[in-house]
Amino acid sequence: MNRSKEFERQRIERLSIEERIRLALSLKERFAGILQSTRADDHDGTPARPT
Repeated sequence: MNRSKEFERQRIERLSIEERIRLALSLKERFAGILQSTRADDHDGTPARPT
């Protein structure tokens, strides 16, 4: 595991339960927005934005 991933893992381990829940919900919202934008297709089936 590279150093930055290890540092991030340790940082998350130090968070309280409430902070972990807040982080998880913000990530969920961010990824839901990304998924929604990638699913948006034009009427002819071509992606709305290039991948």
